[in-house]
Amino acid sequence: MNRTFYFLCLVCIFLCSCVHKDKSEIKPLKIFSTYRTAFMPMILADKLGYFKDEGIKVEYVFTHNSSNLLMEFEAGAYDGAFLVFSSLLTSRQYGDFKVALATDFSASADAIVSFPNIKSIKEIKGKKVASVSGGYGEMSVVSMLHQNNLRPTDISWVQIGDENDGVKQFLEKKVDAIHLWEPYLTKLKKAGAKTLFDSQSVPGLVIGTLAIRKKTLDERKNELKGFFRAWFKAVDYWKKNPDEAQRIIAQRLNIPSDEVNLKGFEFVDLRDNAKAMLLGSDYTSLFYCGDMINNYLYEKNFIHKKNDIAEMIDTSLIDELK
Repeated sequence: MNRTFYFLCLVCIFLCSCVHKDKSEIKPLKIFSTYRTAFMPMILADKLGYFKDEGIKVEYVFTHNSSNLLMEFEAGAYDGAFLVFSSLLTSRQYGDFKVALATDFSASADAIVSFPNIKSIKEIKGKKVASVSGGYGEMSVVSMLHQNNLRPTDISWVQIGDENDGVKQFLEKKVDAIHLWEPYLTKLKKAGAKTLFDSQSVPGLVIGTLAIRKKTLDERKNELKGFFRAWFKAVDYWKKNPDEAQRIIAQRLNIPSDEVNLKGFEFVDLRDNAKAMLLGSDYTSLFYCGDMINNYLYEKNFIHKKNDIAEMIDTSLIDELK
């Protein structure tokens, strides 16, 4: 009897230790994100315990320069990446991933700004204008010029290495105008910058997305569904508690809270995500926007072949959460 009782105790101890080990060794989802306000609900999901509630671990990195991390993502070092759709259309030439979530549409959160001495877009002629080469920043500048009967050759293009470099060049007045997004715009406006042109004038050009590696989609779908649930919960929290959400995010990133705000962003909820993944004839459809951006990138030789938008998009997670 004593031996049996002793044996059962050992079995219980062993089983408990196994359970404890499994919990402590949960493999984290590794996500990187560009430094863009609309991607920051991920911080809320972490700090408010939403990831923990879903039983998942998430390791995330926010970067001012996505080039190196993007190459690592393409090589398989990360499970997912928060990037604007146009960046993914360029990267899809090199990486095996799917677009699984639309995070937001930019209404005015991406803009071309200048100092007050430039009073109209017409006055940009002959000036130095900075943007990241080959991305939606360049497309925004071209759109601004075309809408105002100007040509790309009418300005002096300046390519910036990353967002912080762009902020530095603008504040040092090495360039006359620059394309950037929130939270950088708030910082520049504090220094006197004024908006010349914003993403309201180019609907569909700037869409936030989450790309996930196909291997992760195939092998870790339940964890990803937990991530998505936590994401939507965090977005909802931010909408209902903007001041507290901004405080939490600003503390995590060590920046002023007024540089973290939702002005100019339109978050895409679960229902509208399902719509965004369908064929459409306006900017609310990833297919419509993807074709528009695809054509530009191809014509300008930023990609060597057009992307198959339908092959890029994976609706399985959104479909299962509806």
